[in-house]
Amino acid sequence: MRSVLAVVCPFLGLITSGYSLICTHCSSDVGPLCFGTSVPCNSTKHVCTSLYQVTTVGSEESMKFVRSCEERRLCGKLGIIGINDGKYRISITCCESDRCTPSIPTLPPITSYENGLSCPTCISYASTDCSTNDRLNCTGDEKHCVTESTEATDGSESFKSAVRGCANEGYCEMGNRSFQSGSTKLKVEVTCNRTDMKVNSALTLLGFAIVSILYVIK
Repeated sequence: MRSVLAVVCPFLGLITSGYSLICTHCSSDVGPLCFGTSVPCNSTKHVCTSLYQVTTVGSEESMKFVRSCEERRLCGKLGIIGINDGKYRISITCCESDRCTPSIPTLPPITSYENGLSCPTCISYASTDCSTNDRLNCTGDEKHCVTESTEATDGSESFKSAVRGCANEGYCEMGNRSFQSGSTKLKVEVTCNRTDMKVNSALTLLGFAIVSILYVIK
């Protein structure tokens, strides 16, 4: 009996305490590929992830690719934010075994057709808040007004930013999130709402006219 308990008890201990995955942590600013060290995740709710984000403003484009531990709820999310003269796109893939390699995320497509909604839009690179009277016509499935604030620290250096614009459902579902790897810490807070949203009357009338014409044709 004593020998059986000696085998079973450690196993029960693993079940009780939970098992945290070991995942690769690395980042790249040049493309969706990086290599790094294997680090145990901080929570049993975390899985190994690949996060790919691309920001396009005018003719300029920047990208970030990160492999790390993230919450399981983020798996498969495709997010997009519309900003003045640009888009911010993000995609996350996951796998659930030690040192596994998630597939390279596919970014959501950029659509140019306006959906008849508009939201306040601004960007700040020095604060976690920005205010504006400017409005942006939303496109595609961007049907929420979003405010995103970011705080990042890397050793003694710190960075704050804020973005307001249009967002799709996938981005809103990502919600607040945080990330830590070594001395690098990142905290993102996301607020989505429809109270700031306005319906563009011109586009609404155009849509009504098209529906009326189709009805007459029928």
